[in-house]
This record gives sequence, structure tokens and C-alpha cells, in this order.
Amino acid sequence: MNEYKTKKSNNEITVYAVSTAFPYRELLLEEVDYSPGIKASLLGSDETITVAEKGGKALLLIPPLNPDRLASEYLYTFKLTR
Repeated sequence: MNEYKTKKSNNEITVYAVSTAFPYRELLLEEVDYSPGIKASLLGSDETITVAEKGGKALLLIPPLNPDRLASEYLYTFKLTR
């Protein structure tokens, strides 16, 4: 399950995507249109999250993560900015 929250300020749009599933390899955000300028991060982690395009939607490419080093056990929040 993914939930999306959007915040707009000035010319920047921020989307928070919350997943209840552990982020493994990739996560397709079916409600978020892809744009080449999107930057993504996983809150509580310093790992680099790459954003790719799949069918016009944002696809998050997630490096191997150690669950013991993440700030959350049940919800995983990705911050996307453009």
C-alpha cells in the first residue's frame, strides 16, 4: 500500500510517498508522473535513491538496505522533490 501527500511552496513541489512494504530493489509510484528533475530520498536513511521512468510513472530504484539501520520498522517514507 502506498499513500501520497503533496506539498507545494514557491516553485518546488514535494511529494511524500509512504509504503508499508519494506523497500526492496524498486518501488513504482503509480500516482506520481515521472519528470527528469525529480530527486528522491528515504527519510531516516542516507542511501541514494535513483528515480527512473516506467510507463510514464516514477520508479524508485532502491539500493540494498539493512532494516536494522533504518529509522522505521513499519512505514517507509520517500520524499520526492521537483
